[in-house]
Parts: sequence; structure tokens; C-alpha cells
Amino acid sequence: RFKQRCVLPMFIIPGPNKPKILDSFIFRSLHHMSALQKENDGKGLAMWDAATSSIIHARILFILAMADAVGLVDLDGRASHHCVHACRIGCPMKGRHKPGT
Repeated sequence: RFKQRCVLPMFIIPGPNKPKILDSFIFRSLHHMSALQKENDGKGLAMWDAATSSIIHARILFILAMADAVGLVDLDGRASHHCVHACRIGCPMKGRHKPGT
């Protein structure tokens, strides 16, 4: 079980006016997270701990990407469940994929 106070959603992409190219929308957030992970020679983000009067280093981790059935198609770039050969495992079956993959 997890404590909900420890989970922070990175972003929520709402309804009808969603971005056309989701990768360009997500790139900025993931680039910022990567920079925070590399701070202080990989130790993470330096913060002041008032309880111990010292500087601590917090590491930021990206653990899980979740979406509903419709949003997952845009997130992982595979074919939807309405396609002829809908595949969610990434096998070489015929289907629609992102351009250039």
C-alpha cells in the first residue's frame, strides 16, 4: 500500500483540446526532472533539514505512468483497441504506430 501524501501527479491532460503531439508536451517536465536528478553530481536536490540542522539530498524518481484506456494510446503510441490488430504488448503485429518508429 502507498500513502497518498507521497504521490504527486506530474500533469493531468484534460479533454477535448488535448495536445496533438503528446511527446512534446511531456518533454519539458521530464527534462526538468532529469536535471533535478543530476544535481550535485547525482546526489539529488539539496534541501535544509531544520530538525537536524543539516543539508540533506532528496532524489526524485519517476516510478509509474498511468492513463485510462483512451489516454494510454496517446501515451505509449501503440494502436488503439478499435484497430484491426490492436496490440498493447509491443509485438511486431500489423497495426498503427507513431510515425518514424
